[in-house]
Amino acid sequence: MRPAFLSRRGPRIALAGVAVLLVLLLVAALLLLSFGWTWLRHPIEQRLSARLGRQVTIASIRRLDHGLLDATLAIDGIRVAQPGWVGGGDFASVRRATVILPILPVLRGAIRAQSVELEGLRVHLIRRDSDHANWKDIPGGKGGKGGKGPGPAHVVIRDGQLRFDDYKRDHFFTAGISADDRAFRLAGTGTLIGKPTTLALTAPGLAGRKPWPFRLDYRSPIANATLVGQADTPLSLGHFSAQTTAWGDDLKHLDLIVEAGLPGTAPARIVADVRHDARIWTLRSFALTLGRSQATGALAITLGDRTKLTGKVVASALDFDDLANAEGRAKAAAKRAAAPDRRIPETRIALDHLLRTDGDLDIEVHRLLFRAPSAARSVRGHMALDHGVLTLSPFVTTLESGTLSGLIRITQVERATRLHLDLRLAGSRIESLATDPTAFSGALAGRFLLDGTGATIRRAIGTASGRVAIVGHDGTLGRKTALLLGQDIGRGLRAQAGEVARLRCGIGSFIVQGGQARPAPVIIDTSVARAEATGLLDLTDERMDLAVTGAPKQPSALRLSGPIRVTGALFTPTVSAPAATSTKGIFRSIRQALSGKPLPLAADADCAGLAARALR
Repeated sequence: MRPAFLSRRGPRIALAGVAVLLVLLLVAALLLLSFGWTWLRHPIEQRLSARLGRQVTIASIRRLDHGLLDATLAIDGIRVAQPGWVGGGDFASVRRATVILPILPVLRGAIRAQSVELEGLRVHLIRRDSDHANWKDIPGGKGGKGGKGPGPAHVVIRDGQLRFDDYKRDHFFTAGISADDRAFRLAGTGTLIGKPTTLALTAPGLAGRKPWPFRLDYRSPIANATLVGQADTPLSLGHFSAQTTAWGDDLKHLDLIVEAGLPGTAPARIVADVRHDARIWTLRSFALTLGRSQATGALAITLGDRTKLTGKVVASALDFDDLANAEGRAKAAAKRAAAPDRRIPETRIALDHLLRTDGDLDIEVHRLLFRAPSAARSVRGHMALDHGVLTLSPFVTTLESGTLSGLIRITQVERATRLHLDLRLAGSRIESLATDPTAFSGALAGRFLLDGTGATIRRAIGTASGRVAIVGHDGTLGRKTALLLGQDIGRGLRAQAGEVARLRCGIGSFIVQGGQARPAPVIIDTSVARAEATGLLDLTDERMDLAVTGAPKQPSALRLSGPIRVTGALFTPTVSAPAATSTKGIFRSIRQALSGKPLPLAADADCAGLAARALR
């Protein structure tokens, strides 16, 4: 007896019918894929247009063979339109693509070419400005890795051409493209801000999806680079590792290629171990030379609507002059020649060119280099840049003696630049900072709390408000100088060279309003006399007008009346003796001395209290 389920003819007939239907569908699909490719032109155009976000048109598709397992297709007149803002033309076009496709994967919805041959490939890349680049909205156009699968085993490109027009960076070139199973080559010429350029990319063929070693050489009179590396897959230049050497007359010119917001500098050379993944550039290690400055470190640069820099930079030597290019140095020299008495730097601090850049960097400078003598020796700190606000904190400058440390903040709001300084001078010595180290000695401290507005340090200081204080104590100065500050001409004229007085304290405390600094107070207190100053320091024009009056601490046979005037350039003032030093004034002082009416003597200042208030 047969099992019951075998006796049920209905299910068996249904299953047989399904099997026959599947066979018919398979045969129909095979016939369609073998002979009906032309019918698929419009669906393919629609699918590619939706995927690329651009109109894609195909002039014709035709089958070149009649095999059942593979189909050799000739696809003519492939065109991918430019985005609307370009105003017409093709983003890419191919005169003819000859493609071999396995048919069975197509039935499963997978298109995996075994062979691709392109004739008359044209690609036209255009960038108008920061917001308009025709590759941005193409899938993979920002550095994607591309599709999956093993990739074609055979790729040939004949008569290919890449055209690149970057109006944002004034960078243009046209390069020929060729490829076969052995090699890929892209080579061409162009211009970078009007300077001639050459570009060459050489690599193995494009078959498969294996790692792809390459060499890229870019040459111009102002910016050059060589990359020897390996991409994750063929043509995946959005994902590669490379040993890179770049050099040029200016980092700003190299930035026309890398787009990291780099400033103008002295001639630059950088050697780096680079990893690039889509929008992220990682300098796993680098060595940078700018003029006579040298630095090493590691950086990560993330590009996008906002550029982000993170990492650490250690400079064995830094000359601040190297942070300006030839044009910047020439302008600075002309300004110094036009105003030789101006010493506050005209260094530009505006961040208007970095409003789309953020950063987080640790910085160390082991040795500062200057053309003229300077007490500054080294710098270290942390720099954070966030939406137009640059903060250096902590910031520490090591001096010949002591440190200058605290916080520096630059804030850019549209066209306005604001500078905030909150710094302290500690552990220093007067003699290490003085132009004449033998005139004064003593411990030195300071406090600088200022807010100003201006695109340069000079302009910001010239509009600043806040307070500034310098305090010296426990030192010495020439006895003659101390007595004359106390207007004790009798003892002052008899003092011998080499004799010293004790410096109890020197307090230079100023309240600053709109670039005008007024003493609050300014006192020099010595063992033999005490002097105080009134008047004004004009930080806007770098001028000063102070009147210094003093008194001895012991009775004097001959005292001058009237102030000592300190006027003129802020850093090179002129000291004028009191009017009492005239013949008439001296006789008046003698009559005062002979009158027997003693003038008030100076008392010791509250040095500790004054210093504490000034340095608070």
